[in-house]
Amino acid sequence: MGTLSTFIKQHTHLNEYVTRQFTIQILEGVKYLHENNILHLDIKGSNILMVDESNIKLTDFGLSTIFCEEEGVEAERGTTRFMAPEMINCPDGRIFKNACSLDIWSVGSTVVEMITGSPPNSTTTSVRVLFKMATLQKPKYQLPANASKHLKDFLEKTFKPEPEKRPSAETLLKEDPFITG
Repeated sequence: MGTLSTFIKQHTHLNEYVTRQFTIQILEGVKYLHENNILHLDIKGSNILMVDESNIKLTDFGLSTIFCEEEGVEAERGTTRFMAPEMINCPDGRIFKNACSLDIWSVGSTVVEMITGSPPNSTTTSVRVLFKMATLQKPKYQLPANASKHLKDFLEKTFKPEPEKRPSAETLLKEDPFITG
């Protein structure tokens, strides 16, 4: 059926119920990857395939890597509007701690893409996006007026500027009200 991005464009944006259902599936995939020490590093709607109108699968593992804290992960990998700020703001070019949180930020960006029809910072030039990320500013997006508190709180958690404060995929699946709601 094509990619999630194509599906979103066909529908302008998705409602919270559908977004929640897809987010659960994305988090289940991310949880599996992280349990096996794999980082996806490029989660976004165009890297998620629609199996049918209610099921999706993560795809495009071209930037993925097996993560080992001693070796770290190479920074500046991924798609800018979906990339965590520490990927840009990394002085030695490698991230050694809290690397799983890189994918969590991208999940948040994908949720914004689903609910609004566009990724965060979509009205900003790429240079400005990089500057905002380098200064650890939160991404810019406009949620619908009727967005629930649970959705807003979920995005606040995934967009924590400090990677160590972002919850794991497992924690979000078990404890987040937007997911368990």
